[in-house]
Amino acid sequence: MFTHALEQKYFEALERRLQSNPFEAMLGSQTHLNGRDTEALRKRFDDSVLDPPYKDLDEFVNVFFGDLIEGIAAAPKSVLFVSLVPYFVQLKLAKMLERHGYRVFVLSVQPVVDHIKRMFCESFGDVYNTGGSYQVLQTLLEKISPTIAYVQCWMWHYNVGRLVLDHCSAEHRVCDFYDITSVFAEPDKLQVAFDRGQIDMDHYLERYILKNADVVVSRYAEPTNRQWTRSHGVDRPILRFNAYPVSDYVSLKAIKRPKSPYRLVYAGGLIPSNLPPGLFPEAFMWNMFEVICAQGIEVDVLHDPHRALMDDEAVYGPYVALAEREPKFRMRDGVTPDLLAQVLQQYDFGILLADFSQARSELTWAQRSGVFATKLLSYIEAGLPIIVNAEYSAMAKFVDRFNIGVAVTTEEVGALHDIISVLDYREMQRAIRSYLANNCMAVMIHDLFDAMGDIS
Repeated sequence: MFTHALEQKYFEALERRLQSNPFEAMLGSQTHLNGRDTEALRKRFDDSVLDPPYKDLDEFVNVFFGDLIEGIAAAPKSVLFVSLVPYFVQLKLAKMLERHGYRVFVLSVQPVVDHIKRMFCESFGDVYNTGGSYQVLQTLLEKISPTIAYVQCWMWHYNVGRLVLDHCSAEHRVCDFYDITSVFAEPDKLQVAFDRGQIDMDHYLERYILKNADVVVSRYAEPTNRQWTRSHGVDRPILRFNAYPVSDYVSLKAIKRPKSPYRLVYAGGLIPSNLPPGLFPEAFMWNMFEVICAQGIEVDVLHDPHRALMDDEAVYGPYVALAEREPKFRMRDGVTPDLLAQVLQQYDFGILLADFSQARSELTWAQRSGVFATKLLSYIEAGLPIIVNAEYSAMAKFVDRFNIGVAVTTEEVGALHDIISVLDYREMQRAIRSYLANNCMAVMIHDLFDAMGDIS
């Protein structure tokens, strides 16, 4: 059990680790400032960050984030998205909330890369960030009262959720979990790759958020959610809610059976190949791609547009080597959701195929049976049938239930060409259209409203 002193020590350590001078990063979003204002703000900021504990921080936040503070105060209905880095799940949800009369504000801890920021700014105006500072975030949160505070709860960064719960007086505080540390693997298994203190802190913060958030969201299947809350001794509902398709991003390819050579695409982030495969079967995804290409099938990777392509040898090394020896495999720059469906038109299937053959799985039953990748819904927005691991049963059941793809085991990937050849491709395309009509964000947003007390 963590004492208050240990908890405070953890937050102080985070602040020291991340607190480089973030002035330039934050200034990037303040395009309305003239040169004189910029220099005055720089001096005020430098004085505050160079002399902890930030003697002038309150004044700095009032000046620098004044537009955000005033905008939230003036909006009859407002939603503030808070995250380490804003991801596309929030973008899709924000578009729908805006249509229901909410003014949308986006706040992140870390700066947003330019091409991602462009898309958010075009949709919602300015995008604010605290330049890596949690103290700036806390001070700002204490000054605002949005209708909804919707916070990204990201593995290893649940402290963002804790700060929102403790310091933001929103009417509805929604904590949205992506991967869940305590569900992912047992601590003694996970500490092979990660610090045990960080693992224990995540468990502590999960329990705190479960006890204090107004609404908790996850993408896991219901049995996993029930097991998760029971493991923390908490009796509360969990809203299973996803990055459901949004009409703005839907661009369906024509209903037509593909011809060989089939073209497959993986759109999303890649897992470093030096992580243990028992915990991360996606670390050997490149091996699955090689097995597929050997059958005459073409495979492209559209990487995560939040990251620079080829910026990390541990991540991209095996894929670069595969591309050099296999002409049917390519690495391509990723694109934002407003462009993704159009790019995906050239492919026949969207895939998520990890390699479970490299090591005995150390993932919990709850993780293997409950995890759901949001990229599957991006494939659907382009009208692409899906190929997923049967080992991930929630995703396998998803494609089977709606008849929008096929689930295969790792061992069956070697016969993927034959499996694809007998699929009723056009029927799957028609099923995707039916799914879009009945499970789009415009329909599913009401589940979120119901969880908050029907505030639509």
